[in-house]
Amino acid sequence: MGARRLLTMAALTFAAAVAGMPQALGQARYHAFALGEGTTANGINAAGHVVGTVETSGGPRAFLWTGGELQLLGIPGDPKSWATAINDRGEVAGHMEAAGGRTRAWLWRDGRVYDLGTLPGHADSFASGLNNAGWVVGTSRAGGAGGYNRAFLHDGRTMWDLGTLGGSNSAARAINDAGQVVGEADTASHPSQAFLYARGTMIDLADRSFFSTNSSAIAINNSGQIAGFQNWVSITLPGTFTDVWLYMDGRKIPVDCRSWRCVPIGLNDAGRMLAGVSRSVIPGEFGRFLLWDLASGSADIDALGWHVTSAKGINGRDQITAHGCNVDSCQALRLDPLRERRAVEYFHAGFGHYFITAIEGEIAALDTAPSSAWTRTGRTFNVFDEGPAPLAPVCRFWSDQSFAPKSSHFYTPYVHECDLLKAGTTWRYEGEMFSLRLPEGTPGSKACPSGTQPLYRAYNNNLSGAPNHRYTTDPALLDQMIAQGWTMEGEATTRAFACVPLQDRAVSVEVPRPRLQLPE
Repeated sequence: MGARRLLTMAALTFAAAVAGMPQALGQARYHAFALGEGTTANGINAAGHVVGTVETSGGPRAFLWTGGELQLLGIPGDPKSWATAINDRGEVAGHMEAAGGRTRAWLWRDGRVYDLGTLPGHADSFASGLNNAGWVVGTSRAGGAGGYNRAFLHDGRTMWDLGTLGGSNSAARAINDAGQVVGEADTASHPSQAFLYARGTMIDLADRSFFSTNSSAIAINNSGQIAGFQNWVSITLPGTFTDVWLYMDGRKIPVDCRSWRCVPIGLNDAGRMLAGVSRSVIPGEFGRFLLWDLASGSADIDALGWHVTSAKGINGRDQITAHGCNVDSCQALRLDPLRERRAVEYFHAGFGHYFITAIEGEIAALDTAPSSAWTRTGRTFNVFDEGPAPLAPVCRFWSDQSFAPKSSHFYTPYVHECDLLKAGTTWRYEGEMFSLRLPEGTPGSKACPSGTQPLYRAYNNNLSGAPNHRYTTDPALLDQMIAQGWTMEGEATTRAFACVPLQDRAVSVEVPRPRLQLPE
């Protein structure tokens, strides 16, 4: 069978598998917590605590960020240091500059740093992964011109050499709570092939063929699922293409990144994979990042107000460590999923008034009250949960008895409107209910940013004998209200009043140390 036919069959097999995967969701929206100038983030744990490196006058220093406070990890002698991983117990792994310009892996526990040393006869060590037992994995490097790398596991007492697949080099990337390790290792004929190390055995995960080059296993979760990739040489296109996969139950499931140049970055216990998509043939130059899972497919990450330039880790709450830039600066970020809620519209026939609420208790009360005059119109739209800028909190006011027997609610994300009504006596302030985005651009023609759609507001001009406003995402419905004598309250040209999501998207942790089996 010819080489071209072999490659064509492989490509068709992969394409057929991808074609059977769920369609892309669109965007996964996040809001960003900036960690500070000069920071680079790496690991994240279940509580959302982040570790990384911050540039100081003395060079890079390892830090721990616990939600608003950045703490430099006290390493004796204050050498250059890098933090790469954190577990759910708050222990941190990384590496530091040692005597003679060497590098040493370390573990930070209870405020103390432990030098993990190297494998016998080696010169350097680098930490890359850490589990909840405090076991560290990484790479130990032999010195000299012929130096080689070996994957290691340190169990708190001993650094173990995990070996290779028959070649000279190996590197460990991640470890789970069962003590399973993944990474890449040389074979006798192929460099850098993905491996799983379990119960003293290194298992080759690569698909070997004439066209395959290197592969790697990047992450493993506590269910034993593995995120990895394999590169293939193309004889019809320049360079290589990448086959990204999720390994589970002894088989590989192809991951649709919507690109031939994509690499996995992290994997959480829910099976959601964080991946980067290259914008060029240059390795590591990512143009976008996405989330993928088996049930839903892939969704591009949209960090509102920030351009994400790199991503490093993901936890079980889908929080992500990243680096990004806005109009002011570039720095490390913790990205938190931007949760959404459904706002439901009701109508009171006796008043001729409309009312919306995103409060579950109010919705349940209105829907189940046996004699309620408020009935659903069948219209809904999504709103954002409360979050930092560029989200705008929405004030809610109630007219109480100001227009008795009729009453009304009023919503606004604009500070000047909120302050004006708070200062008066007609409307009672009820608090901030949810968040919206504000239109951007030139006054009068502001438009909604990417990932959002316009919300329109119409005012009834007291036609019912009391003020009332209606909120809708339907421009045709806005036209109907205007035809009935209502006034549009929004941008002159776009008519946008505010901006809502395009679609649905449907902490200290006590963690016991797992009991593990030592490498054999």
